[in-house]
Amino acid sequence: GSFALGGLRPALDWDFLQQRVALEPPGGVLSLSFDWSLDAALADAGLRLRELALALAGLSLKRPGAASPLLALRRAAISAGELDLPGRTAALGDISLQEGVFSAALDAGGVLDWETLLPPAPAAAPAAPGDASAWQFAVSRLGVEGIALDLRDATRQAPLWASARLARLVLAARGRTGPGGIELGVRGATLELEGILGRSEGREEPLARIARLRLEDAGLELQPRRVQARRLAVEGLEAALTSEADG
Repeated sequence: GSFALGGLRPALDWDFLQQRVALEPPGGVLSLSFDWSLDAALADAGLRLRELALALAGLSLKRPGAASPLLALRRAAISAGELDLPGRTAALGDISLQEGVFSAALDAGGVLDWETLLPPAPAAAPAAPGDASAWQFAVSRLGVEGIALDLRDATRQAPLWASARLARLVLAARGRTGPGGIELGVRGATLELEGILGRSEGREEPLARIARLRLEDAGLELQPRRVQARRLAVEGLEAALTSEADG
């Protein structure tokens, strides 16, 4: 069969979810469609989704009473998605995130603000090697454009703050859930950052400025932890160096 839903506002019925998620009712309009098939003969629910497509316009996520959002996007879209419950695989053909803002902050104890949006989840038992509960996932293309970044770190004696514009990010990824956690591989990544600025609390002058940073043909593996890139280019670097009285 087929399913299609358009013009849905995620803020509807948020009173129920707000007891579990530390966010104001989100802004935005959602559309969702997919083809589905169901094999009732399979004991583990033989549901398969094909041609999964999702579009979200005007997304905004804010903490209650906050002046600015944690995340805002003019447009987010997923296309050519597939989900196979019997085979425990998920594949997304294209993910596109366009124009918005993203902020994250570490408090003095090293806790990321995003971690506090949901209550702590109970610890899950690790999957055994070859465990049928393991999932495989893949993203053929992730594309991000025009995102303003705001990052803060209060773990240091003089808290740090960094901002930049994520002009472009393109990558492909593949991974699986395994006995040691998530195994993730990223390939063919291109990253472009503009207007990078680093500051320290109590200082008027920035610690560093970078007009533009570009990373080309980069790859990442979580297990083992490894990052590589064919080319890294930095333009317009300025750094402030100071000498204390004790040297």
